[in-house]
Amino acid sequence: MPARSNKQQAVVYYVKEHLASAGAIVTESKLLLDGDSGKAREVDVVVEYTVGDDPITISIEVIAWARRASVTWVEAMLSKHARMPTNRLVLVSWSGFSPAALEKVARQGGQVEALTPKQKDVTEEPQIRFVSPELTFQLVRSLVDTVEVEMHSETFGSESLKMPSNAAVFNAVTGNEIATLGEVVYRAAMAKTEDFSKTLWEARDEEEPSHYVLVSDTSEMGLEVEIDDVRCSIQRIRVIGGLEINRRQLDFEYWSLGPSTFAMTEASIADEPCVWVATRTSDKEARISWRAIA
Repeated sequence: MPARSNKQQAVVYYVKEHLASAGAIVTESKLLLDGDSGKAREVDVVVEYTVGDDPITISIEVIAWARRASVTWVEAMLSKHARMPTNRLVLVSWSGFSPAALEKVARQGGQVEALTPKQKDVTEEPQIRFVSPELTFQLVRSLVDTVEVEMHSETFGSESLKMPSNAAVFNAVTGNEIATLGEVVYRAAMAKTEDFSKTLWEARDEEEPSHYVLVSDTSEMGLEVEIDDVRCSIQRIRVIGGLEINRRQLDFEYWSLGPSTFAMTEASIADEPCVWVATRTSDKEARISWRAIA
């Protein structure tokens, strides 16, 4: 998946992914072929399924401008998708649409839909509250116990050594010291925060895990450590650490997106901001997803 995404796009993706019909495939930031240029263009969210032998593609474009979506933006999206394999186009604007934009959508014969997420008042509609406090938790921090570095050099060959977190790490190209091993480990751990949190979520009905193992392939990063005055490339880092977990209730807001109701909030895991989205399926099962946001 291309890296381009944002909180609002992620929310729409999770809502559609949670509530998709059986057999449908929902993809965020999917590349679809432009029939005129022959090049791939990114679409924010794509829902694909098959009716009989016919593939159906629903393309969803999301904007979160401070102002309402203009007719110019709607026309740009119509032009973009006229040359792509889009059977139905859904335009989502978190700030609404101008009257001219809505009129333009209405003239598309039902092939285009304009949606604006709207916050719901749970005091007026208490039946929509479906997120339990027990669904949420925070990974406060990870405590590093052991760092094992797999290295390679012409002098030593390949070997693995336990090393202190204050060991210097160098850039293989410039030869300059760029960080300590502890800082490299911290960055790797933060990159795996979402994986840690989902592992904890899956184990919530079991005994609370107290440790984790993190293995990061660093062979393409150009990092080196110094052993007996010899620079060795860092191929892999293996970390064994302890976990501190603090479970707490998150304050969800309830929203609608067309006919769909969902809940969302923002809360950090290990100091990394995350967006959380929860829905309830037709069989009353609650689903919750989250991811780190920039």
